Amino acid sequence: MDWLLATPQLYSAFSSLGCLEGDTYVVNPNALAILEEINYKLTYEDQTLRTFRRAIDGQNVRSDLIPLLENAKDDA
Repeated sequence: MDWLLATPQLYSAFSSLGCLEGDTYVVNPNALAILEEINYKLTYEDQTLRTFRRAIDGQNVRSDLIPLLENAKDDA
């Protein structure tokens, strides 16, 4: 998994969705565009290696995706 450490942009996509300020998760105004970029990477990744999919771990889901879904106000 050394390739994961060499590509920090995989993690920056999730961390730029929003941030935790105190007890409140603040959603980035560009979160929809970032989610579309993540979806694009998942759709067009190498069908055999699935490198982007492998880079997404439970921590990304717990710390960024779930709070985003809980705190997003816009239906989009």
